[in-house]
Amino acid sequence: MLKRVAFVSVHTSPLATLGGKDTGAMNVFVRETARELARRGIGVDVFTRSARPGQIRRDTPTAPNDRVTACTAVIDAKVETGRKLAVAYCNRGHGLTEKRDLDSAMSDLDEAIRLDPTYACAYSNRGRVHALKRDFVSAMADYDEAIRIDSGFALAYNNRGDAWFHKGDLDRALADFSAIGGQATVR
Repeated sequence: MLKRVAFVSVHTSPLATLGGKDTGAMNVFVRETARELARRGIGVDVFTRSARPGQIRRDTPTAPNDRVTACTAVIDAKVETGRKLAVAYCNRGHGLTEKRDLDSAMSDLDEAIRLDPTYACAYSNRGRVHALKRDFVSAMADYDEAIRIDSGFALAYNNRGDAWFHKGDLDRALADFSAIGGQATVR
């Protein structure tokens, strides 16, 4: 079973203040992915450049509203296209999911997939929205697609395992949870 993972963030520091130069959706994505893994019991070390010389800072919580605000700024700027814009929609969809604004989240995740149908994370996040709506058939289809696109995407295996668990199929749930410690990697 996976116990610890390291992230290397060369983009910018995930602890940088949102709204500053070179900060936005990717910062939020790295920070929130690390938090989610930690919440699930996986140790996470994030290695990054600092936002200021001599800066040493410990993680501070980012509210879903902050994630939504940062991603909305990226989307509204109309500068990004393709995968980068899909990431902004996906991350905003994730923030909206955390706020339980599921219909808005679904809309953003649909747009992320429309912009980049090869973006596995968007399928996994949309699957989570389906699961929260108790539509496990649609959730499984999205998790399956995420895994088809990226067979090493640990979070998709975890989410699919959770859906199997809620459907009462403990053998398949265990198989997916076990895949996380085997072939799957945290991305």
